[in-house]
Formats: sequence, structure tokens, C-alpha cells
Amino acid sequence: MTITFEVPDALLEDLATSPEELDREICLAAAIHLYSRGLVSQGKGAEIAGLSRWDFIQALTEKADAAFRQAAAKVVELARQTGTPVIVWENGRIVEKSAEEAEMDLRKASTPVIVRDEGRVVETAAEKTRKEPRKPRKGKRKD
Repeated sequence: MTITFEVPDALLEDLATSPEELDREICLAAAIHLYSRGLVSQGKGAEIAGLSRWDFIQALTEKADAAFRQAAAKVVELARQTGTPVIVWENGRIVEKSAEEAEMDLRKASTPVIVRDEGRVVETAAEKTRKEPRKPRKGKRKD
């Protein structure tokens, strides 16, 4: 199935993108939306987005991280405007921080991104942690 719609040339100029790039972004946005609603699997979402399953999972991770950072920045800004502390969970306990401290923590926090590297899953954070991928189970599943 093909869905076609018109995008004004001025919009493409404003976005400073090509029609092909906009097409990829729209397909990814549609795939993420359908996946988040539970209407498609990761595999089907990846297919809609034109990505491998691993790349789709990474795109999901990046979008979730961006949403978290945006929400956290709004909390910090509200705390700054109202002069109230930011309450966070840190090292297994609840901690009260000033807006400035919370903003510094947010800025220095590394982005957890999942990437595929030579058959292994690598999570980039302050340090790289390597994990072996799950191996498929052999035999029949016991219920």
C-alpha cells in the first residue's frame, strides 16, 4: 500500500530537508506511533520504518531519551521559576536538589543508546558495558 500526500515546497525549505529525508522521518514517526499503541510488533515497526529491527529499537530508545530529557528540562525550569526543589531518585534514595544542581546533573548525564557491534549489544553510558545477546532456546517451550 502506498500513501501519498502533498508537502508545500516552502515547508521543505523551512525544514532544510530533502523529500527523501522527510519521507524517512514520516515513516519512522508512523512506525513508532503504531508500535507505541501496540498495533504492530517491533519487527513490523522496523519494516514500516525501513530499518533493521536493531535500528528501530535504537530509534525508539533515542526518541524515549529525548522525551525524558525534554520533560526533565521542563521540571527544572518550573522549579527555577517557583523556587522549589527538584526531588530525584539517586543511589537508591530520594534526594532534594536545587534547580541548578538538577540541571547540571541533566547536562552531564550520558545518553543510554543501544547499538549493535559485531553481534554484541553495546550500551553506551559513562562506561561501555558489553553483554552477549540472548541465544535462542532450543527445544520446545514448557508451559
